[in-house]
Amino acid sequence: MAPLNIGGPANLAVVAGALVLLFIVARALYSIFLHPLRSFPGPLLWRVSPLPRIYWLLKGRLPHKMAELHAEYGPAVRFMPDELSFSSADAWDDIYGHRKHGAGEFSKCSRFYSRGEAHNIVFSTREEHAALRRAVSHGFSDRSMRGQEPIIGAYVDLLIQRLREHSKPAAPSAGGNGKGEVAPATVPVDMREWLNWTTFDVIGDLGFGSSFGCLEKSDYHPWIRLIAHNFIVVSVTLALTYLGLGSAVRYYISRSSVDEQWELARAKLRQRMELGAERPDLIEGLIRKKDDLHLSFENLAMNANLLIVAGSETTATLLGGLVFFLTTNPDKLARVVEEVRTTFNSEEEISLSSVSRLPYMLACLNEALRCYPPVAVGLPRQVPKGGAYVAGQFIPESTVVSVWQWVINHNPKYWTEPTKFAPERFLGDPRYEGDRLDAMQPFSTGPRNCIGKNLAYAEMRLILAKIVWNFDMALDNDSKDWLNNQKCYILWAKPPLNVRLTPVARAKFYKQDNSAIDFELHHNGHICTSTTRILYYQPLLQLPPLHLAIMVAKDSPLLIDCPPSKRGAITTAHSTLDAAVLKLRMTAYMWQALTAEDLREKGLGRRSFRLDEEWGLDTTTMNSSYLQSDPKNTRMGSVAKVHIVRSEKTVAQLRDAEVAQQNHSGQKRWELQRSFEHALAEHGHPFVSASCPVVAGLILDSHYSVEKGLILAHAALGHHNPDGLSLAIYGSHTTYAWPRFLEEVPACLLDMTPTGDTIGNDKGLCTTMQGACSLGQRAMLQVVGDAFGARPLYSDGIMAGGAIRPWGQVFVSQNGTRQRAQWDLHDAIRFLRKDHFRLPGDRALTRSQDESSVLVRCMVDENDEPLLEVTCRAGLARVRFIDDQGKAAWEFDFCRKTAAELEDAEITAKFGPTVFHLTLPALQERLDRSKPWAIEALGMNAMSLALVNRADQVYWRWAMLLVRKHQQGGGSRLTYANRIDIRVGATMDGAVVYYSDGSKCNCGVAHQTHYGGHQSQAKSLSEDETLEINRVSINVHRGWAPLNGCQMTLSNGETWGAINGNNQQDTQHLAAGEDERIIGFYGQSDARSGYTYEFGIITAPKSVTDSEEGLPRQIYDMPELMNTDGGLGPEHQRHEPGHEDWDEDEDSDEDMD
Repeated sequence: MAPLNIGGPANLAVVAGALVLLFIVARALYSIFLHPLRSFPGPLLWRVSPLPRIYWLLKGRLPHKMAELHAEYGPAVRFMPDELSFSSADAWDDIYGHRKHGAGEFSKCSRFYSRGEAHNIVFSTREEHAALRRAVSHGFSDRSMRGQEPIIGAYVDLLIQRLREHSKPAAPSAGGNGKGEVAPATVPVDMREWLNWTTFDVIGDLGFGSSFGCLEKSDYHPWIRLIAHNFIVVSVTLALTYLGLGSAVRYYISRSSVDEQWELARAKLRQRMELGAERPDLIEGLIRKKDDLHLSFENLAMNANLLIVAGSETTATLLGGLVFFLTTNPDKLARVVEEVRTTFNSEEEISLSSVSRLPYMLACLNEALRCYPPVAVGLPRQVPKGGAYVAGQFIPESTVVSVWQWVINHNPKYWTEPTKFAPERFLGDPRYEGDRLDAMQPFSTGPRNCIGKNLAYAEMRLILAKIVWNFDMALDNDSKDWLNNQKCYILWAKPPLNVRLTPVARAKFYKQDNSAIDFELHHNGHICTSTTRILYYQPLLQLPPLHLAIMVAKDSPLLIDCPPSKRGAITTAHSTLDAAVLKLRMTAYMWQALTAEDLREKGLGRRSFRLDEEWGLDTTTMNSSYLQSDPKNTRMGSVAKVHIVRSEKTVAQLRDAEVAQQNHSGQKRWELQRSFEHALAEHGHPFVSASCPVVAGLILDSHYSVEKGLILAHAALGHHNPDGLSLAIYGSHTTYAWPRFLEEVPACLLDMTPTGDTIGNDKGLCTTMQGACSLGQRAMLQVVGDAFGARPLYSDGIMAGGAIRPWGQVFVSQNGTRQRAQWDLHDAIRFLRKDHFRLPGDRALTRSQDESSVLVRCMVDENDEPLLEVTCRAGLARVRFIDDQGKAAWEFDFCRKTAAELEDAEITAKFGPTVFHLTLPALQERLDRSKPWAIEALGMNAMSLALVNRADQVYWRWAMLLVRKHQQGGGSRLTYANRIDIRVGATMDGAVVYYSDGSKCNCGVAHQTHYGGHQSQAKSLSEDETLEINRVSINVHRGWAPLNGCQMTLSNGETWGAINGNNQQDTQHLAAGEDERIIGFYGQSDARSGYTYEFGIITAPKSVTDSEEGLPRQIYDMPELMNTDGGLGPEHQRHEPGHEDWDEDEDSDEDMD
């Protein structure tokens, strides 16, 4: 028998194969049974081998497969032996967010990010990244964006020009008659190409100082082709890296297309550096600080290449996706078109800053980011040494973790109808109120989030707004399935997106009349056929109107005061009832025009109230009015209806001096309003209370008594009743000076003729015809504002009683007047909430948005630098700083301006519709610290907050817990609150909490022994641990003043306390989070009067109980939670009363429940 040759080649191969197989089996068994991640779910083959991931990666469908895995295995899936994927909103901050001081950073996974290149802002270490980001951030600042706007705008305009050139009429269909009737549409253009060319040219100029010429040549630059190709190369490299073969292929890869891309980057960088550092582009900061940061030429080239890729391909991808979603959802596209074409009057108004006034477009962009994230894969991080918690689960160190955009953005746990394109979810639509918007982080989060977020948003909105302004879009049939079966190699491999663009021919209809529209069909340079259509405009009637009414006495002579200078002794043209009707109607038209233009300038859209109209003689112009005598030429149309209502009062009764508003000793100064209301009620429809009408009423029989020096039968009163009749009344004593027709408007507002002695001059304000017209029209509009719910005590402008002289500036050009009449922004926001001012497409605020308060608080940014944060869930309208003279010294108008338009735009660390950050250096630079300042903030739900620095007022700052240490004998025993007494009178005095051991603690000044409050109520709390305080409702004053009232609600629905007001806008509700409970209160009170100025709740997780295993015992020993000295020092520290005093009740005027 021949000896066994173990060392033979065949046997060595068998042994090697067996060892490899043994290694694979052992590794698989280790991964399944012994690996630290063995408890995490996932498919068996995925948990033991990278092969499934490689298969789906190279197939280009890995994001979709990951979504299937999460749907089957839950929020945490083990899809590699050492890698986890999370589909949890909380995982974003845990993995990518800011880490506490001393905590290890989740470093970037080296096998994904590092492939031998020089370090750049993405691949750098934590310290390198901070320095590079600071250098690059200058190029993305708001100031730089303002400098970059001409550059970006020029390329967008070039895009529009090139699209117009390529949007040619399509050739006749083969099935037609050869004249073009069958296929009149334009030739489709590939929007994928044009958007890529635009963003690449823009980022080329911003990054290197020169474009790539894509739009000019209508072709791809070699760099763009290389980017698309190299992402596939990178995917292949990743696949080989997962097999442990990455090092073997890197040398070959670096010598191929990647090297070619690098050479293009180097060449472009050399051109840019020849231009010098002083240029408002993205790389200027790196070039300027390259020596300080020790950046070599290769480092600069690496960062420049990254900026090109990140700033072009991702932007074009998102825009392409949005064009697809809009063209496949015509109702959404129609809203975007309407928003753009009604917000702007001309294309010149569309700019990088003005597009911020397009909330629905922004919602569409956000929804496109959710449905079609440009980077759909997870960006892996490595768990630091010692392990860390992610989404509530402990993850061992060195584990690779990530959140996949595609997966979490389509997770039904966080999104209602996740596969539906619904921009309304970002506008507070109640159908999507349960959506977790923070689950979507398209620009990542934390210290390494995308630095170009603001630039990307502005650029995308500008491009889309210009396209929508200039073209009507329709998706071509061959692109209906554009989104289906797209492959993803880190970025999407997009097929052509063919869209038919029809240039818009702009026209305006100024009158409600018939308009002739000619349609012509052109073919081969000739008009084949034409047709004319007559269009009739009719106003929308779904909104409630402002009604106009004139009240006349039952024995009225039907004449108004008219001075001789107005030819009152010669003709009745300006003094009859008919003249009063014309004057009130024209004045109402002027109110409409002023309001519409004023609200448009405030950034709230061109909107105004509708007037109740009827079909009748058009009296807008003088010619149409005088044509009454010729029935054949009468011009009919919709005109504002003026109701004539007869009062049961006589002229003498209406002109009684006791009811004249100007008679300060009169006993019935409100009687005229009651008389007008009664006359409207007797008139009936449309003034019935059930329809909640708003009426502007003119008292015809007003008269100036020279003998008494009073304007009789006159009152300037307005009353808003949301559940009934809202009425504004005004006398006719200045009506003689009002215009009847459009042609009379300039003359009436410029007429300096004296009014004379027989006419009331309203304390010298009506000495000229111009003054009488301005005062009368403005003053009556002021009371109309009252009827609409404006608040004169908290307003400037029209409602403040000023704006008499600048009234005419609104309608005619006048020298010597710089200010002009306008609504206060606060009143304008209130108008937005009324149906009378709605525009088609407006969305109502959700209940939570409607009730949300404006909050101002101090916090720190990612670098632990202090920030002033102003927030409102309904959106911010304005933030301003008021000096000691009551003037706005520094103002941020978010309705009208974006961060780029503010005077010093670099002050913002974060800018959005609901939150505003202001840095401490910016505050110190602009505000004198030696002077007192107030901050006023206004929300889009008309909620406001004013914080005033009252140096002469001393506040007692307190905090207390509902569970504390037993006061008898000390020790560690706990005592529980068993009764809470809420002390409310005309204002909130405070509250007293009683404990089961007989002790008590004030929610206010600690040593205060007596509280007033005739509305006070106390409630005994049950021993049942499931019965807890669920909500605290606070009624607040406008501005900095004591709180009005307080009411608490238990989890069983029982309430006690007094809210002390019925205005829901002034009531704020404090409640713990879904997984939290209220464990105490805090606030501040006036150290002298004891009145409460602030009241808040302290919460803790529901899982943390008050037992021995619950809150840390040190909590109960903290003086800050015992209401000791109010933050004023030990000399103010309270002393616990003896036990013999604990049962004394010094607040005898309470109601015990």
